[in-house]
Amino acid sequence: YFIEKSVMDGYTVPMIYTFAKERGIHLKTEELRRAVDQLIQEGEEEEVMKRLRPTREFMKNEGRMRKIARGVVEDLLNNRTYKGMLVAVDREACVLYKKYIMEYLKKNHPEIYEKYGERFAEIVMTYNPGKEKVKIIEDYRKEMERRYGLPWYEVNKKLREDFRNEEKMPKLMIVTDMLLTGYDVPVLEVLYLDKVMTGHNLLQSMARTNRPYKEKGFGVIIDYVGIFKIFRETLRKYYSIKEEEIEEVAISVDTLAEIFEERMEKICAKFPMICDNAEELAKAEREKIYNTLYKIYQDEKEEDLEREYREINRIWRALGGSAVKAEKRNLNFYRAISAVYLLHRRLQGKPVAPEIMRTVEEIGERIREMSEIRGVGRGGEIIIGEDFLKKLEKGAEKETVVDMTAILSLFVASVKGDAVREKIYGDIVEYIENAIQRWKERKSTIEEIYRKEIKAMEEIVKEQTKIKNMKLSPAEYAMIKLVSRELNYRDTPAKVMEIIQSLRRAGLLFEGWHRKMDVVKSVRNKIRRNLLKFMVLHNAYNGKKLDMLVDEMVKLLPYLKVKG
Repeated sequence: YFIEKSVMDGYTVPMIYTFAKERGIHLKTEELRRAVDQLIQEGEEEEVMKRLRPTREFMKNEGRMRKIARGVVEDLLNNRTYKGMLVAVDREACVLYKKYIMEYLKKNHPEIYEKYGERFAEIVMTYNPGKEKVKIIEDYRKEMERRYGLPWYEVNKKLREDFRNEEKMPKLMIVTDMLLTGYDVPVLEVLYLDKVMTGHNLLQSMARTNRPYKEKGFGVIIDYVGIFKIFRETLRKYYSIKEEEIEEVAISVDTLAEIFEERMEKICAKFPMICDNAEELAKAEREKIYNTLYKIYQDEKEEDLEREYREINRIWRALGGSAVKAEKRNLNFYRAISAVYLLHRRLQGKPVAPEIMRTVEEIGERIREMSEIRGVGRGGEIIIGEDFLKKLEKGAEKETVVDMTAILSLFVASVKGDAVREKIYGDIVEYIENAIQRWKERKSTIEEIYRKEIKAMEEIVKEQTKIKNMKLSPAEYAMIKLVSRELNYRDTPAKVMEIIQSLRRAGLLFEGWHRKMDVVKSVRNKIRRNLLKFMVLHNAYNGKKLDMLVDEMVKLLPYLKVKG
């Protein structure tokens, strides 16, 4: 039951390895070969490392370590979605790496440092309080215990657990001996190797990255020592692994690049419209993206698109900083299929996994389903104004339909889940969704969806204009619209505002009022009395309607701005 079978059964993901690019950081080949030969012969790494003091001094050279610290931070932030582990040559090197990494992060990525502080990278190792011979290790232990308010062994325990959680820090774990065997961390994506290891120690350490997790797809090993220069030889000698089986243990980035090419050709054969128009799609040309997706829907290949994109995305991410990603053909292809995939997910009402969005952003251009959409306000709300409607009237129908469908899809997403906006735009959202669904089912022509979308946009503009002209907050307007739908009298808006003002005067609408049951009860009673009088005045009493209006107004009131 070797690694290939394990991957096929879904218990592990493939591992890939690559040499670090920085110059002057790898050990000389012959020196490394002797070190590995000794390791294999002796079987005791500690004894061998005692004989390799010059090697250890080279590995702990400050200039070298600062280069590696920079490379680790940049790779982790720019090329990886999940977490990383740095294996240092000894405990002193762990503390030095922590220092150099945090200094680099603070200087070059201050926003990351401000957000996570010292917890971005942490160390798990053993300490010898009172008997420690290396001062910086003892100083670090004291500083770490002060930060956490716990003894070092309890901090280690906490860090082991926190590292398993994608949402918690640290993002990078620094180790030398601990956590390299028997520590299962599916969220670990990349191992930065800066320690001479071989045989089962090397394979066990590498295997920390091969647990399946979400969109991970591959475990990555980045070699800062040069160990993979003799990796094949080590495996043959130590494990009697045949040459053809070695690639099953860990494939090189060069091999992965070949796999990417093969996968790309397969996708091009299945979706020729993506590759034939890759350059236009990569530039996010709206009509091309829209028409390409329409053809995929016609061919009923939506599931194939999702499956193929997930696979190519995993390979793209695993390639890290490989130059193959910068080749024009490959970059255009990835941008093209990303643009089509993201539009598909949006139109299907499906969320896009954060892992995928981060990968798309990695190529230097955030690709939404329709990037740079004209007339779309940035921020929490989607603003569709009269100026935009005037521009639509001047444009060609096909082009404007592409723009409008993208904008309206974004608009629908901005309304759903927002109690106030759902009350204001709920009917319009339903109308938009029905129109888009009819198009997806090929029940509407492009001319028909054009007319329906123009009508939807006109209704949106009307609502936004009313809010502006009445000088109301969205929450106030939502309550007026709610009550007017059931009690459509000329004085309904004034009555709703009178109810709101009476609640303010009574001091019932303060910060957090809706979390106090006695206050909520008073608010409900006051709304009920006022609405009941209003209904009786207009000879329109209806008990069920009254209960519903009270419930809905209480849900909307917390969205009003109140004094703290």
